[in-house]
Amino acid sequence: MNKHFTFIFVASLLLMIAEIMNAQDVQNPWHLIAHENDAEVAFYNTEVITGIEATTQNVTIVLDNGKEFSHPLATTVFSFDPRREGTGTAKENITVPQWNIHYVNDRLYFSEIVSDIAVYTVSGVLVAQLAGSHLEIPIRLMSGIYIVHTQGKSAKLVVGANRNVGAVTQSANEAQTAAYSPTPISLRSDNGIKVYWNITASNSKMSVEIPNVVKFYFTTDNSIIFTLKNGNTVELTDYQGVEFSIEPVLIENSQWDLEKTITIGGGSYGDNGNYVYPMDVKSEFIAVLTKTEIIFYDVSSKKENNYLRSGSVNALINLDKISLSTALQYSYIEPPEGCEAVISFVIRDDDWFGSQPCISYVAKRYDGSERILFCGLYYHAGHQGHFWLDAPTSTYSFNSGTNKIASTFKTNADGSLTVSYINSDGNTQQYTFKK
Repeated sequence: MNKHFTFIFVASLLLMIAEIMNAQDVQNPWHLIAHENDAEVAFYNTEVITGIEATTQNVTIVLDNGKEFSHPLATTVFSFDPRREGTGTAKENITVPQWNIHYVNDRLYFSEIVSDIAVYTVSGVLVAQLAGSHLEIPIRLMSGIYIVHTQGKSAKLVVGANRNVGAVTQSANEAQTAAYSPTPISLRSDNGIKVYWNITASNSKMSVEIPNVVKFYFTTDNSIIFTLKNGNTVELTDYQGVEFSIEPVLIENSQWDLEKTITIGGGSYGDNGNYVYPMDVKSEFIAVLTKTEIIFYDVSSKKENNYLRSGSVNALINLDKISLSTALQYSYIEPPEGCEAVISFVIRDDDWFGSQPCISYVAKRYDGSERILFCGLYYHAGHQGHFWLDAPTSTYSFNSGTNKIASTFKTNADGSLTVSYINSDGNTQQYTFKK
């Protein structure tokens, strides 16, 4: 193993600005897009959707103004997209009062009286927060870019180097800051934007972040099937309803942590050091998460392995940057920003590693070469530490340079969870985890 470490924070200003320009914001809320026979026929602002009702014949979108729009269930596929206006086929405009801001001589001025003001740096740090109504506020800002938020609207404020002379004035309905972004800025909940899609099915609820959804549709047997950007597909049986919110719903009546399972669980190629190359890196594992455990199914040995979700293991599962940097402190590999990770498994016939769960993802060395990185924990002689193993992406050329396998998850009436996928040999693998 390499024994050198340099940690680099990747949250650059240029990346932030790119997210600001392209992501959903207060002036471009998420819209539900309806496609019939691959043609777009309507779009609905998720802020005003009060229900989505599916029958064996139709899917009906119910809005808060009482209007309803139906689409044939058999031929309609839905997706999400941030758009400025329109609540449905009526193409109704959404009018939002605007205000202007400018900054001069250590004071922030508004073109009209506003309330509940918050000022953030571009990296998401809260600079000031004031309740009540104001036309201007005293505030000392250094040169840089700030996000000013008030009354459900946000605007970007650029303060120049000569900050006491003046700064750029900007309208609240122009160049909005991203209300959803994987970068550190944190305005999502504060401005009330609905980015969570809470689904009720099989007497339980789960949350999916709208930006992670590619498409979804309903089936005649009362299921909802959706595809995520990470390639996974989820089928929730016994569909009962959905809602859109600014926060994820509390998980109820289910032992499965479906949110984490569909995000980082499913099939993967692990690393079994007991096998000869290339079979060592073609070892298949299926992972699911409950509220308290990670469960791995070894496809070759047809055996389950259970590990408690606690301490550093849970931190790694959640891709906590501090834990991730600790695990990589002796590597030449840079922790990726917004990496698409998968829970994987490594097997070593020794006292140091043994069989261990790990986080795995595509990462880059500082020399620019791409690697598949396995990052986890080891226990030896009463001590705990972090380990990492890596291999060039070319090792997994049989799976397009990644050890992750796109999987399908299906909830069953008895509470079990079935995971299936097609491996690199074209064979379908399936396993049902019992409740």
